[in-house]
Amino acid sequence: MQRPGLVLLAVLAGMIGLVLVTTRFHNADKPYIEKVQEEETKQRMEELKKSQEKQTAPDRTNAYEKLSKGVIKAEIEVEHAGIFEVELFPEAAPKSVAHIVELAKKGFYNGIRFHRVVPDFVAQVGDPLSKNFKKSDFDGKSAEQIGSEMHLGEGGSGAKVSLEAKLPHLPNTLGMARSQDPDSGDSQFFFNLKDNANLDSGYCAFGRVVKGQEYLTKIAHGDAIVRFTIK
Repeated sequence: MQRPGLVLLAVLAGMIGLVLVTTRFHNADKPYIEKVQEEETKQRMEELKKSQEKQTAPDRTNAYEKLSKGVIKAEIEVEHAGIFEVELFPEAAPKSVAHIVELAKKGFYNGIRFHRVVPDFVAQVGDPLSKNFKKSDFDGKSAEQIGSEMHLGEGGSGAKVSLEAKLPHLPNTLGMARSQDPDSGDSQFFFNLKDNANLDSGYCAFGRVVKGQEYLTKIAHGDAIVRFTIK
């Protein structure tokens, strides 16, 4: 016959053993969870580092310096902002540059107003329908309101240029605007006000501002191109 005292001791010993085993496994899980979290954090940091390295890679930041064939010089004067000396690169974007140059020589851009200016992103121009408005018509309106209420951003010359996405969208460069169709570039273009690396693969960069960059941030909604002169 078992004594009650011994039975009680056996039960207590069993309970203590269970607690110890449970605690052991619980404590063993904690370092594992921390390890997983550390690995995930490390992986995210590596991805961020790679993304940053891609944006500042020498072959990207020096892409324009490598081009020398047939560089076209031009000047774009914007009221209330200044005169911008630009270089266009047919070596990288032959169809886009040829189209923009053809329109500029015809005087297409003279009087066209900037209809989309997003600080620290882009300043976009090239819709001929903007000539139907005065500078004051743009006052107090956001880029979204200008698009929805004034229906600007929809017009062009009627041509279509296929996508030539070879150059990076570095600060002070020119990019070709388009619709959802990648091969729908036309008269609208934008100045990159910062490094827009996310646009590189889906949009065509075709030129850069080489003098007057400091005036780009002065461009506002409704400012008109006074002249776009090809030298």
